[in-house]
Amino acid sequence: MSSLWFVGGDNDLRQELSQIGTGLGYQVHFCVDYQVFQRKLLSGECPDALILVSPIYTQTILKNLEYIRQRKIWHFLPVLVLLPEFSPELIDRIWESGADGCLVLPISSDEVAAALSKAFQRRKIFS
Repeated sequence: MSSLWFVGGDNDLRQELSQIGTGLGYQVHFCVDYQVFQRKLLSGECPDALILVSPIYTQTILKNLEYIRQRKIWHFLPVLVLLPEFSPELIDRIWESGADGCLVLPISSDEVAAALSKAFQRRKIFS
């Protein structure tokens, strides 16, 4: 079973994302914050796909995207970003920082499935 990590989000959102991920056939894991996430990556753990939940401070998302994309060991990793609201400027910056897709709340299982499928295809092209 493929693993899907979510980083960030509150308890209600985590519960919703868990249902979506499990419903799509993923083994779902959560990192409550970005420090836990980075420690897991550095310890050798790595998901099959990753969804970063945008916090209030968008610099955190951008720094983590750049952190992942600057290291060849994680170059293959499909990364989506989940935003609380639509922001064209932020979406542009997220794409420039190396995301494979963006989703805006509220989301459906079908939207997540389609975005993950595109992200896996995109990473195959870049690998």
